[in-house]
Amino acid sequence: MKIDRSTSQAELTRLYAAVVRREFLRNTPLNVKTFLRYALLFALFPGMRLGFRRGLLITAAFSVLLMVLLLCGQEQWATWAVLLWVVIGIVVFVTVSVQVIRAAAHTRKARMEFLPAECALPAGRRCPELLPLTWRRDQLNELRHTASAVLEIPKDGIYAFILHMDKGQRDSRIVTHGRRGTCVIHAQGGGKSGEPFQALILYRLEAGRHELRWSVDSPRGEKPRATLTQMNVVP
Repeated sequence: MKIDRSTSQAELTRLYAAVVRREFLRNTPLNVKTFLRYALLFALFPGMRLGFRRGLLITAAFSVLLMVLLLCGQEQWATWAVLLWVVIGIVVFVTVSVQVIRAAAHTRKARMEFLPAECALPAGRRCPELLPLTWRRDQLNELRHTASAVLEIPKDGIYAFILHMDKGQRDSRIVTHGRRGTCVIHAQGGGKSGEPFQALILYRLEAGRHELRWSVDSPRGEKPRATLTQMNVVP
């Protein structure tokens, strides 16, 4: 879908809802590939729910116990141990699945809400076009840089922005701050292609002043050079 100043709010609303719904479905059992991987992981190695190292230790301990039972001729006990192990794995898988689905539903609800304005912010830009962004290195992560922009939003509505980086920024990953009223449509470019990296982001914004924030992770730790452009106008 091409977004420009003539794109209607009805079109953006449908696009926004479709992307949020797609994101939600990726975290449900309908995403067979992901959930099958979860099922196999927790059915065979339920201890992995506690982390890789702890899961590895628990699995090793169970393997030793099973070998001892078999060496001692306790095949019946070994069978019961395996059955118990599988039952625990199924319980862990169901628990994790429910938690993932609930988290996805919470994220979906937040994305469909409007982001409230912040009255205490200083005056900002209205309808920015190629607005340069100032990036600051994250104190906790040397490979991450963060930028923000204060914008004046005249009316409630869905606003589309393009965050555009130069060709020198490769292997980047854009992260928006917060989920409420935020939806990343796509991010493309960078990598080996050498194309400019850009991300199309939709926001459901209330009228007023907003400070939008983004973070970029780069394996090289390069300081990004980027601009922000508003693609549409809310009538």
